[in-house]
Amino acid sequence: MLFASGMWHLRLQLLLRQKNRADKYNLEILNLVNKIRKTENYDELQDIRQKLFDIFRRVLEDLDKDRISAGSFHLFTFPWEVALGTIRHYELKLMNLPPKMNGSKEPSTNEQKE
Repeated sequence: MLFASGMWHLRLQLLLRQKNRADKYNLEILNLVNKIRKTENYDELQDIRQKLFDIFRRVLEDLDKDRISAGSFHLFTFPWEVALGTIRHYELKLMNLPPKMNGSKEPSTNEQKE
């Protein structure tokens, strides 16, 4: 009975560590979404996009090494997709601004037509 109780406790500890790791990734994504909303520069958005994909890579590695559970991975995908969609939205928004306002090296849509 004592052995079974100890094994149950170890299992709960493992699940808690997996959940905490997944929660940490979700908080990182939330911070990136806040940065996206404050960004007025196309190049900064690209840096944030790279950080977002770096987080995704780390999550997949942790999933492979059983550091997060499959359930935690599924919970991670929603905030990740929201962040990616937010980046896309802000990219389109910035492309419609005059270059001097967004500080981008990318030409605006109007300049490309000329």
